[in-house]
Amino acid sequence: MRTYSMSMVAIVATACGSMTGRNASEPPQPRAATGSVGDPESQVRRRAAAVDAGRESRQDPPAKSIPGDPLAFEAEMRKLLSDTKGDEVLRQLAAIGPAMSAKVSLLLLEADACAQTLQEQRMFDCLTRALELADEALLSNPGSPDALSARAHALAGLARQDEFAAAIERALQASPDDQELQLHHTLRLALQSDATGFWRELDRVAKRDRAPLPRLMLRASMEKRAGFPVQALETYTAVLRLNPGHCGALASAAACHGDLGNHDRQLALASRALNQCPNLILARISQAEALIHMGRFAQAVAVLDGAIKLQPTLAQGHFLRAIAFSSSGQSREALAAFETSIQQWPQDADVYANLAKLHYQMGDAQRALAACDQALTLNVRWGTLSGPTLANVHADRACVLCKLDRPEAALAAADLALAINPGNSNATTNRQVALQMLRGR
Repeated sequence: MRTYSMSMVAIVATACGSMTGRNASEPPQPRAATGSVGDPESQVRRRAAAVDAGRESRQDPPAKSIPGDPLAFEAEMRKLLSDTKGDEVLRQLAAIGPAMSAKVSLLLLEADACAQTLQEQRMFDCLTRALELADEALLSNPGSPDALSARAHALAGLARQDEFAAAIERALQASPDDQELQLHHTLRLALQSDATGFWRELDRVAKRDRAPLPRLMLRASMEKRAGFPVQALETYTAVLRLNPGHCGALASAAACHGDLGNHDRQLALASRALNQCPNLILARISQAEALIHMGRFAQAVAVLDGAIKLQPTLAQGHFLRAIAFSSSGQSREALAAFETSIQQWPQDADVYANLAKLHYQMGDAQRALAACDQALTLNVRWGTLSGPTLANVHADRACVLCKLDRPEAALAAADLALAINPGNSNATTNRQVALQMLRGR
Protein backbone atom coordinates (compact mmCIF):
# COMPACT_ATOMS: atom_id res chain seq x y z
CA MET A 1 0.00 0.00 0.00
CA ARG A 2 1.93 -0.30 2.92
CA THR A 3 2.85 0.37 0.83
CA TYR A 4 0.19 1.90 3.35
CA SER A 5 1.03 -1.69 4.33
CA MET A 6 -2.13 -3.62 4.97
CA SER A 7 -0.55 -5.77 7.64
CA MET A 8 -2.18 -4.75 10.86
CA VAL A 9 -3.94 -7.90 12.06
CA ALA A 10 -2.37 -10.89 10.37
CA ILE A 11 -3.44 -14.43 11.22
CA VAL A 12 -0.15 -16.15 11.96
CA ALA A 13 0.91 -19.75 12.30
CA THR A 14 1.58 -20.83 15.85
CA ALA A 15 2.82 -24.29 14.93
CA CYS A 16 2.85 -26.67 12.01
CA GLY A 17 -0.71 -27.63 11.24
CA SER A 18 -2.12 -24.60 13.06
CA MET A 19 -2.02 -21.38 11.06
CA THR A 20 -4.36 -19.54 13.40
CA GLY A 21 -4.27 -16.70 15.87
CA ARG A 22 -3.45 -13.04 15.27
CA ASN A 23 -0.31 -10.94 15.27
CA ALA A 24 -0.08 -7.39 16.47
CA SER A 25 1.03 -5.07 13.69
CA GLU A 26 4.76 -5.03 13.14
CA PRO A 27 6.93 -1.91 13.29
CA PRO A 28 6.89 -0.23 9.88
CA GLN A 29 9.96 -0.66 7.74
CA PRO A 30 11.55 2.16 5.73
CA ARG A 31 9.70 2.42 2.45
CA ALA A 32 10.03 4.48 -0.67
CA ALA A 33 7.89 7.58 -0.90
CA THR A 34 5.67 9.01 -3.57
CA GLY A 35 6.40 12.08 -5.58
CA SER A 36 4.44 14.03 -2.97
CA VAL A 37 5.97 16.01 -0.19
CA GLY A 38 2.69 17.70 0.68
CA ASP A 39 0.79 14.50 1.49
CA PRO A 40 0.55 14.52 5.28
CA GLU A 41 0.21 10.77 5.61
CA SER A 42 1.61 8.70 2.79
CA GLN A 43 1.45 5.14 4.10
CA VAL A 44 3.04 2.20 2.64
CA ARG A 45 3.73 1.44 -0.39
CA ARG A 46 3.73 4.43 -2.71
CA ARG A 47 3.07 3.34 -6.24
CA ALA A 48 1.58 6.22 -8.15
CA ALA A 49 1.45 7.11 -11.78
CA ALA A 50 -0.96 7.49 -14.71
CA VAL A 51 -4.62 7.34 -15.38
CA ASP A 52 -6.72 4.81 -13.54
CA ALA A 53 -7.23 1.57 -15.42
CA GLY A 54 -10.94 2.12 -15.95
CA ARG A 55 -10.64 5.56 -17.49
CA GLU A 56 -11.02 4.31 -21.07
CA SER A 57 -14.20 2.46 -20.23
CA ARG A 58 -16.05 5.48 -18.84
CA GLN A 59 -17.25 8.71 -20.37
CA ASP A 60 -14.73 11.42 -19.61
CA PRO A 61 -15.72 15.10 -19.60
CA PRO A 62 -14.45 17.17 -22.50
CA ALA A 63 -10.82 18.18 -22.17
CA LYS A 64 -10.30 21.54 -20.51
CA SER A 65 -7.26 23.65 -19.99
CA ILE A 66 -5.77 24.15 -16.56
CA PRO A 67 -7.52 27.16 -14.99
CA GLY A 68 -5.24 30.19 -14.74
CA ASP A 69 -1.50 29.81 -14.29
CA PRO A 70 -0.58 26.07 -14.36
CA LEU A 71 2.12 26.49 -11.73
CA ALA A 72 -0.26 28.37 -9.45
CA PHE A 73 -2.88 25.65 -9.97
CA GLU A 74 -0.44 22.92 -9.01
CA ALA A 75 0.68 24.92 -5.96
CA GLU A 76 -2.97 25.26 -4.92
CA MET A 77 -3.46 21.51 -5.29
CA ARG A 78 -0.39 20.85 -3.13
CA LYS A 79 -1.84 23.16 -0.49
CA LEU A 80 -5.08 21.13 -0.54
CA LEU A 81 -3.06 17.95 -0.08
CA SER A 82 -1.26 19.43 2.92
CA ASP A 83 -4.72 20.13 4.38
CA THR A 84 -5.72 16.46 3.83
CA LYS A 85 -8.14 17.31 1.02
CA GLY A 86 -7.13 14.68 -1.49
CA ASP A 87 -10.74 14.15 -2.58
CA GLU A 88 -10.99 17.81 -3.59
CA VAL A 89 -7.74 17.53 -5.54
CA LEU A 90 -9.09 14.54 -7.47
CA ARG A 91 -12.33 16.41 -8.17
CA GLN A 92 -10.50 19.40 -9.61
CA LEU A 93 -8.19 17.21 -11.67
CA ALA A 94 -11.19 15.33 -13.06
CA ALA A 95 -12.64 18.65 -14.19
CA ILE A 96 -9.62 19.19 -16.43
CA GLY A 97 -10.50 16.06 -18.36
CA PRO A 98 -8.40 13.50 -20.24
CA ALA A 99 -5.87 16.10 -21.40
CA MET A 100 -4.22 15.89 -17.97
CA SER A 101 -3.13 12.30 -18.66
CA ALA A 102 -0.37 13.65 -20.92
CA LYS A 103 1.13 15.97 -18.28
CA VAL A 104 3.57 14.23 -15.95
CA SER A 105 3.34 16.73 -13.10
CA LEU A 106 -0.45 16.36 -12.95
CA LEU A 107 -0.17 12.59 -13.03
CA LEU A 108 2.18 12.71 -10.05
CA LEU A 109 -0.22 15.09 -8.33
CA GLU A 110 -3.11 12.71 -8.99
CA ALA A 111 -1.02 9.85 -7.64
CA ASP A 112 -0.33 11.75 -4.43
CA ALA A 113 -4.03 12.48 -3.98
CA CYS A 114 -4.79 8.81 -4.56
CA ALA A 115 -2.16 7.90 -1.97
CA GLN A 116 -3.84 10.18 0.55
CA THR A 117 -7.28 8.68 -0.17
CA LEU A 118 -5.87 5.11 -0.24
CA GLN A 119 -6.74 4.40 -3.89
CA GLU A 120 -3.80 2.06 -4.43
CA GLN A 121 -4.55 0.73 -7.91
CA ARG A 122 -5.28 4.13 -9.37
CA MET A 123 -2.14 5.46 -7.69
CA PHE A 124 -0.08 2.66 -9.22
CA ASP A 125 -1.55 3.31 -12.67
CA CYS A 126 -0.77 7.02 -12.40
CA LEU A 127 2.88 6.47 -11.53
CA THR A 128 3.28 3.85 -14.23
CA ARG A 129 1.98 6.27 -16.85
CA ALA A 130 4.16 9.09 -15.48
CA LEU A 131 7.22 6.86 -15.71
CA GLU A 132 6.39 6.00 -19.32
CA LEU A 133 6.06 9.67 -20.24
CA ALA A 134 9.31 10.54 -18.47
CA ASP A 135 11.17 7.77 -20.29
CA GLU A 136 9.74 8.97 -23.61
CA ALA A 137 10.91 12.50 -22.89
CA LEU A 138 14.40 11.26 -22.00
CA LEU A 139 14.70 9.49 -25.35
CA SER A 140 14.55 12.84 -27.11
CA ASN A 141 16.36 14.83 -24.41
CA PRO A 142 18.49 12.59 -22.15
CA GLY A 143 19.46 15.47 -19.87
CA SER A 144 16.02 16.96 -19.30
CA PRO A 145 15.87 18.01 -15.61
CA ASP A 146 12.06 17.81 -15.54
CA ALA A 147 12.00 14.31 -17.02
CA LEU A 148 14.79 13.07 -14.74
CA SER A 149 12.96 14.48 -11.72
CA ALA A 150 9.63 12.93 -12.78
CA ARG A 151 11.31 9.57 -13.37
CA ALA A 152 12.86 9.58 -9.90
CA HIS A 153 9.54 10.53 -8.28
CA ALA A 154 7.68 7.80 -10.14
CA LEU A 155 10.23 5.12 -9.29
CA ALA A 156 10.09 6.16 -5.63
CA GLY A 157 6.33 5.75 -5.63
CA LEU A 158 6.55 2.41 -7.40
CA ALA A 159 9.03 1.19 -4.75
CA ARG A 160 11.54 0.13 -7.40
CA GLN A 161 14.36 0.78 -5.01
CA ASP A 162 17.36 -0.29 -7.08
CA GLU A 163 16.33 1.86 -10.05
CA PHE A 164 15.27 4.66 -7.71
CA ALA A 165 18.72 4.91 -6.11
CA ALA A 166 20.40 5.53 -9.46
CA ALA A 167 17.61 7.78 -10.73
CA ILE A 168 17.65 10.06 -7.68
CA GLU A 169 21.41 10.64 -8.01
CA ARG A 170 21.09 11.48 -11.69
CA ALA A 171 18.10 13.75 -11.09
CA LEU A 172 19.86 15.63 -8.28
CA GLN A 173 22.83 16.25 -10.56
CA ALA A 174 20.46 17.92 -13.02
CA SER A 175 18.33 19.70 -10.37
CA PRO A 176 20.40 20.08 -7.17
CA ASP A 177 17.92 22.57 -5.64
CA ASP A 178 14.76 20.46 -6.14
CA GLN A 179 13.40 20.07 -2.60
CA GLU A 180 11.25 17.05 -3.41
CA LEU A 181 14.26 15.25 -4.85
CA GLN A 182 16.28 16.16 -1.78
CA LEU A 183 13.55 14.71 0.42
CA HIS A 184 13.50 11.51 -1.61
CA HIS A 185 17.25 11.39 -1.10
CA THR A 186 16.68 11.44 2.66
CA LEU A 187 14.40 8.43 2.24
CA ARG A 188 17.12 6.62 0.35
CA LEU A 189 19.46 7.21 3.29
CA ALA A 190 16.89 5.63 5.61
CA LEU A 191 16.43 2.69 3.25
CA GLN A 192 20.18 2.20 3.38
CA SER A 193 20.03 2.21 7.21
CA ASP A 194 21.92 5.51 7.40
CA ALA A 195 19.81 6.96 10.22
CA THR A 196 22.34 9.68 11.04
CA GLY A 197 22.38 10.86 7.45
CA PHE A 198 18.59 10.74 7.31
CA TRP A 199 18.11 13.02 10.32
CA ARG A 200 20.84 15.41 9.18
CA GLU A 201 19.40 15.79 5.70
CA LEU A 202 15.82 15.99 6.93
CA ASP A 203 16.74 18.81 9.32
CA ARG A 204 18.38 20.66 6.45
CA VAL A 205 15.73 20.15 3.76
CA ALA A 206 12.48 20.28 5.71
CA LYS A 207 13.21 23.71 7.19
CA ARG A 208 13.69 25.49 3.89
CA ASP A 209 11.20 28.26 3.15
CA ARG A 210 8.25 26.68 4.95
CA ALA A 211 5.80 28.03 7.54
CA PRO A 212 5.79 26.14 10.87
CA LEU A 213 2.70 23.96 10.36
CA PRO A 214 3.43 22.81 6.76
CA ARG A 215 7.05 22.22 7.72
CA LEU A 216 6.04 20.08 10.69
CA MET A 217 3.54 18.09 8.61
CA LEU A 218 6.21 17.50 5.99
CA ARG A 219 8.72 16.38 8.60
CA ALA A 220 6.25 14.03 10.30
CA SER A 221 5.29 12.48 6.98
CA MET A 222 8.92 11.82 6.11
CA GLU A 223 9.62 10.36 9.57
CA LYS A 224 6.64 8.03 9.22
CA ARG A 225 7.64 6.94 5.73
CA ALA A 226 11.19 6.26 6.88
CA GLY A 227 9.97 3.94 9.63
CA PHE A 228 10.30 6.16 12.71
CA PRO A 229 6.78 6.23 14.22
CA VAL A 230 7.89 7.53 17.64
CA GLN A 231 9.52 10.60 16.14
CA ALA A 232 6.65 11.07 13.68
CA LEU A 233 4.17 10.98 16.56
CA GLU A 234 6.11 13.65 18.41
CA THR A 235 6.03 15.87 15.32
CA TYR A 236 2.32 15.30 14.69
CA THR A 237 1.74 16.21 18.34
CA ALA A 238 3.56 19.49 17.72
CA VAL A 239 1.21 20.14 14.78
CA LEU A 240 -1.79 19.52 17.03
CA ARG A 241 -0.48 22.03 19.55
CA LEU A 242 -0.62 24.62 16.77
CA ASN A 243 -3.96 23.40 15.38
CA PRO A 244 -5.82 20.95 17.66
CA GLY A 245 -8.44 20.23 15.00
CA HIS A 246 -6.08 19.37 12.11
CA CYS A 247 -7.77 16.28 10.64
CA GLY A 248 -4.70 15.00 8.83
CA ALA A 249 -2.50 15.29 11.92
CA LEU A 250 -5.12 13.57 14.09
CA ALA A 251 -5.54 10.66 11.67
CA SER A 252 -1.81 10.34 11.09
CA ALA A 253 -1.04 10.44 14.82
CA ALA A 254 -3.66 7.71 15.26
CA ALA A 255 -1.85 5.59 12.67
CA CYS A 256 1.44 6.11 14.53
CA HIS A 257 -0.16 4.92 17.75
CA GLY A 258 -1.36 1.86 15.84
CA ASP A 259 2.16 1.17 14.63
CA LEU A 260 3.31 1.33 18.25
CA GLY A 261 0.55 -0.97 19.53
CA ASN A 262 -1.32 1.77 21.44
CA HIS A 263 -4.74 0.87 20.06
CA ASP A 264 -6.85 2.63 22.70
CA ARG A 265 -5.12 5.88 21.82
CA GLN A 266 -5.32 5.07 18.11
CA LEU A 267 -9.09 4.68 18.39
CA ALA A 268 -9.49 7.90 20.36
CA LEU A 269 -7.51 10.02 17.90
CA ALA A 270 -9.15 8.45 14.84
CA SER A 271 -12.56 9.19 16.36
CA ARG A 272 -11.53 12.80 17.00
CA ALA A 273 -10.44 13.11 13.37
CA LEU A 274 -13.80 11.76 12.19
CA ASN A 275 -15.65 14.23 14.39
CA GLN A 276 -13.86 16.98 12.48
CA CYS A 277 -13.86 15.31 9.03
CA PRO A 278 -16.51 12.53 8.85
CA ASN A 279 -15.46 11.38 5.36
CA LEU A 280 -11.70 11.16 5.97
CA ILE A 281 -10.85 7.67 4.72
CA LEU A 282 -7.52 7.47 6.54
CA ALA A 283 -9.25 8.08 9.87
CA ARG A 284 -11.91 5.45 9.16
CA ILE A 285 -9.24 2.90 8.31
CA SER A 286 -7.28 3.69 11.47
CA GLN A 287 -10.45 3.44 13.56
CA ALA A 288 -11.21 0.03 12.05
CA GLU A 289 -7.65 -1.19 12.65
CA ALA A 290 -7.89 -0.26 16.33
CA LEU A 291 -11.26 -1.99 16.70
CA ILE A 292 -9.89 -5.18 15.10
CA HIS A 293 -6.91 -5.22 17.41
CA MET A 294 -9.29 -4.77 20.34
CA GLY A 295 -11.40 -7.75 19.22
CA ARG A 296 -14.43 -5.61 18.35
CA PHE A 297 -14.88 -7.18 14.94
CA ALA A 298 -18.54 -6.35 14.28
CA GLN A 299 -17.90 -2.67 15.01
CA ALA A 300 -14.87 -2.74 12.73
CA VAL A 301 -16.92 -4.19 9.89
CA ALA A 302 -19.55 -1.47 10.37
CA VAL A 303 -16.86 1.24 10.16
CA LEU A 304 -15.37 -0.38 7.06
CA ASP A 305 -18.75 -0.73 5.40
CA GLY A 306 -19.15 3.03 5.79
CA ALA A 307 -15.71 3.66 4.30
CA ILE A 308 -16.41 1.37 1.35
CA LYS A 309 -19.73 3.09 0.75
CA LEU A 310 -17.79 6.34 0.38
CA GLN A 311 -15.09 4.69 -1.76
CA PRO A 312 -16.16 1.32 -3.25
CA THR A 313 -12.69 0.58 -4.66
CA LEU A 314 -11.01 0.93 -1.24
CA ALA A 315 -8.80 -2.16 -1.35
CA GLN A 316 -7.59 -1.69 2.19
CA GLY A 317 -11.16 -1.50 3.43
CA HIS A 318 -11.99 -4.84 1.82
CA PHE A 319 -8.76 -6.31 3.18
CA LEU A 320 -9.56 -5.27 6.74
CA ARG A 321 -13.10 -6.61 6.39
CA ALA A 322 -11.53 -9.94 5.45
CA ILE A 323 -9.30 -9.82 8.53
CA ALA A 324 -12.26 -8.96 10.79
CA PHE A 325 -14.39 -11.75 9.34
CA SER A 326 -11.57 -14.29 9.51
CA SER A 327 -10.73 -13.33 13.08
CA SER A 328 -14.36 -13.82 14.10
CA GLY A 329 -14.67 -17.22 12.40
CA GLN A 330 -16.70 -16.07 9.39
CA SER A 331 -14.58 -17.82 6.79
CA ARG A 332 -16.85 -17.53 3.77
CA GLU A 333 -17.37 -13.81 4.28
CA ALA A 334 -13.62 -13.42 4.76
CA LEU A 335 -12.87 -15.27 1.53
CA ALA A 336 -15.23 -13.04 -0.43
CA ALA A 337 -13.68 -9.92 1.07
CA PHE A 338 -10.15 -11.13 0.26
CA GLU A 339 -11.19 -11.76 -3.34
CA THR A 340 -12.64 -8.26 -3.64
CA SER A 341 -9.48 -6.74 -2.18
CA ILE A 342 -7.38 -8.62 -4.72
CA GLN A 343 -9.60 -7.36 -7.54
CA GLN A 344 -9.04 -3.79 -6.39
CA TRP A 345 -5.28 -4.11 -5.70
CA PRO A 346 -3.79 -7.31 -7.14
CA GLN A 347 -0.19 -6.30 -6.42
CA ASP A 348 -0.49 -6.49 -2.63
CA ALA A 349 1.49 -9.38 -1.18
CA ASP A 350 -0.02 -8.93 2.31
CA VAL A 351 -3.45 -9.92 1.01
CA TYR A 352 -2.14 -13.22 -0.37
CA ALA A 353 -0.16 -13.89 2.80
CA ASN A 354 -3.32 -13.61 4.88
CA LEU A 355 -5.41 -15.43 2.30
CA ALA A 356 -3.02 -18.37 2.62
CA LYS A 357 -3.78 -18.58 6.33
CA LEU A 358 -7.51 -18.55 5.65
CA HIS A 359 -7.24 -21.33 3.07
CA TYR A 360 -5.26 -23.37 5.57
CA GLN A 361 -7.88 -22.81 8.26
CA MET A 362 -10.52 -23.98 5.79
CA GLY A 363 -8.55 -27.19 5.16
CA ASP A 364 -7.30 -26.38 1.65
CA ALA A 365 -3.52 -26.78 1.89
CA GLN A 366 -2.98 -26.64 -1.88
CA ARG A 367 -4.62 -23.24 -2.18
CA ALA A 368 -2.80 -22.09 0.92
CA LEU A 369 0.51 -23.01 -0.73
CA ALA A 370 -0.47 -21.23 -3.94
CA ALA A 371 -1.33 -18.08 -1.98
CA CYS A 372 1.99 -18.20 -0.09
CA ASP A 373 3.84 -18.57 -3.38
CA GLN A 374 1.95 -15.65 -4.90
CA ALA A 375 2.77 -13.47 -1.88
CA LEU A 376 6.46 -14.27 -2.29
CA THR A 377 6.34 -13.66 -6.05
CA LEU A 378 4.74 -10.25 -5.54
CA ASN A 379 7.26 -9.41 -2.87
CA VAL A 380 10.15 -10.11 -5.25
CA ARG A 381 8.59 -7.61 -7.68
CA TRP A 382 7.48 -4.92 -5.22
CA GLY A 383 9.31 -5.56 -1.94
CA THR A 384 6.22 -4.68 0.09
CA LEU A 385 6.54 -7.23 2.90
CA SER A 386 8.48 -6.14 5.97
CA GLY A 387 11.21 -8.45 7.28
CA PRO A 388 9.10 -9.98 10.08
CA THR A 389 6.09 -10.44 7.77
CA LEU A 390 8.24 -12.03 5.08
CA ALA A 391 9.64 -14.45 7.66
CA ASN A 392 6.08 -15.33 8.69
CA VAL A 393 5.16 -16.13 5.09
CA HIS A 394 8.10 -18.53 4.77
CA ALA A 395 7.19 -20.08 8.14
CA ASP A 396 3.57 -20.49 7.05
CA ARG A 397 4.75 -22.03 3.81
CA ALA A 398 6.83 -24.52 5.79
CA CYS A 399 3.73 -25.42 7.81
CA VAL A 400 1.68 -25.99 4.65
CA LEU A 401 4.43 -28.09 3.07
CA CYS A 402 4.52 -30.32 6.16
CA LYS A 403 0.78 -30.77 5.81
CA LEU A 404 1.30 -31.77 2.18
CA ASP A 405 3.95 -34.32 3.26
CA ARG A 406 6.83 -32.43 1.64
CA PRO A 407 9.31 -32.23 4.53
CA GLU A 408 12.38 -31.40 2.41
CA ALA A 409 10.70 -28.33 0.96
CA ALA A 410 9.28 -27.49 4.38
CA LEU A 411 12.76 -27.59 5.91
CA ALA A 412 14.06 -25.23 3.23
CA ALA A 413 11.16 -22.82 3.80
CA ALA A 414 11.71 -22.83 7.56
CA ASP A 415 15.41 -22.14 7.05
CA LEU A 416 14.56 -19.15 4.86
CA ALA A 417 12.27 -17.80 7.58
CA LEU A 418 14.96 -18.22 10.23
CA ALA A 419 17.56 -16.55 8.03
CA ILE A 420 15.32 -13.47 7.93
CA ASN A 421 14.23 -13.63 11.56
CA PRO A 422 16.16 -16.08 13.76
CA GLY A 423 13.64 -15.57 16.55
CA ASN A 424 10.63 -16.73 14.54
CA SER A 425 9.19 -19.43 16.81
CA ASN A 426 6.78 -20.72 14.15
CA ALA A 427 9.66 -21.39 11.78
CA THR A 428 11.59 -23.17 14.56
CA THR A 429 8.60 -25.39 15.32
CA ASN A 430 7.95 -26.16 11.67
CA ARG A 431 11.61 -26.96 11.12
CA GLN A 432 11.53 -29.46 13.98
CA VAL A 433 8.41 -31.10 12.56
CA ALA A 434 10.01 -31.37 9.11
CA LEU A 435 13.12 -32.95 10.60
CA GLN A 436 11.00 -35.48 12.51
CA MET A 437 9.18 -36.36 9.31
CA LEU A 438 12.46 -36.91 7.51
CA ARG A 439 13.84 -39.12 10.32
CA GLY A 440 10.71 -41.24 10.20
CA ARG A 441 11.21 -42.13 6.58
